[in-house]
Amino acid sequence: NGFTGMPSFLRNRFFRAMKESKDYEAPEKIITLLAGEKIYDPVVNDIVETLEEKGAKEVLAIGGYASSESKISFAVQCKHHGPYHNVSPLMLSFELITFNDDGTYDFVGDDEPGHMCLFHLDGTGTVFEGFLLGDVASHQERGKCPICGLDGPFFWDVGRTNDAEAQIEIMGLAEKKIKGATVNLTALRTDLLSVAEVEELQIEVAKEDMSDPYSMDVLNIYVAPKGPLKADHSSLITQLQQLTKKSTEVTPKVFIIGFEELVEKAGGMKFMDIIDSRPKPA
Repeated sequence: NGFTGMPSFLRNRFFRAMKESKDYEAPEKIITLLAGEKIYDPVVNDIVETLEEKGAKEVLAIGGYASSESKISFAVQCKHHGPYHNVSPLMLSFELITFNDDGTYDFVGDDEPGHMCLFHLDGTGTVFEGFLLGDVASHQERGKCPICGLDGPFFWDVGRTNDAEAQIEIMGLAEKKIKGATVNLTALRTDLLSVAEVEELQIEVAKEDMSDPYSMDVLNIYVAPKGPLKADHSSLITQLQQLTKKSTEVTPKVFIIGFEELVEKAGGMKFMDIIDSRPKPA
C-alpha cells in the first residue's frame, strides 16, 4: 500500500481531504514516496500523523529523486533522513561535479559536495554524455549504507540549485541577503512550520516599494493559521516575528490569510514555498 506525489500537494490537498473523511481507514503498513520538491520535516510529520490517525500502524515516508533525463530509473531513500540510493547502478551513474572558472568541470571526491550530473551507461556507439540536473548534494558514498546495509552508490541531502529563486548553497540551504543579513530561508521555513498554530505558510523576499528596485528589502510571511481565520492572531504574529528575528536578525511582516487563498497565491498544485519577488534594477 503506498502513496506518491509532491509533498506540498499531498499534504495540502490529498491528506487534508483524508483527514476530514469520516469513512477512510488506512492499511496497517504504508509507504509514502515524496518527490519533485524539497521535503520539509513538518510536512512529513503531518502526513504520517494523518495516516496514523486513520489507523496505520507502520508508515515509511521516503524521498525519491528522478528527472526526465533519468528516463528508466531513479534514486530513492531507504529511510527519511537517509541517503538516496541509485537503484540501477549498472544503467545510470549519478556523479557530483564542481565547476571551474574557465567553464570546465571536475569530479569531486566522495566526501565533497557538488552538482548532480547523470550519465547513462547503457548506450553503445554513442557519445558518452553527462546531464547536469540542476541539483546539488552534500556528498556521495560507495559501499554499504549505514542505515539499511545496501551495498552500492548513494548520495545525501539533495536540493535544487535554483530553489526559491535564491542561491542554494552546497548543503541544500537557500540563503539570501536581506537588509544586509544572510538569511537561511529553508531553515527558517522549517522553524516556522513547527509552530503549532501554523497550518501552512509562504516566505516572500520583496521590496518596501516594489516599483523601486533600490528601496529597502522586506521579508513577508503569509500564514494560513489553524482554526478560525477571523480569530485574534496577534499572539501568533508576535511569535512568528520573534522567531524570525532570532533566527535571521530580520523582523518580518506577517500576513494572516485563509488556507485556500494561500495555496492559490503560492501556485496551487506546485506550491512555491519561498519566492524572491524583488524587482531587478534596469
